[in-house]
Amino acid sequence: MQDNTINRALLVLRRQTIAEGLDYVEALLALRGGAMPPIRTMPPDRAKRMQMTRLILDALQNGPQLIGGIAAHVARNRPELSHKAAYRRTCCVVYRMKRKGLVGRDGRVWWLVESGL
Repeated sequence: MQDNTINRALLVLRRQTIAEGLDYVEALLALRGGAMPPIRTMPPDRAKRMQMTRLILDALQNGPQLIGGIAAHVARNRPELSHKAAYRRTCCVVYRMKRKGLVGRDGRVWWLVESGL
């Protein structure tokens, strides 16, 4: 087995076991002289994939709304978020949905585009 392959396997193992605090993988990498790049971890409150989109679509099922009304719906359904955090995330996701053609906007009012969803 090549050294590069072993180092990559150890890095993958390190990434998987970092939450458990196991130091033996880092010790093996140090013995082999492999570089240990920093590991990015996901924040614990990160929304599940598509959860925000589903919440926004659910809020717009009742008719056109202002962004504050949509954010209030998101904050009610995601109690771990403050209203300010829900508002920021809602703004980001709504504009992304607009680029995809899922929602429309007229001034400050957002509505659901009827595209056979």
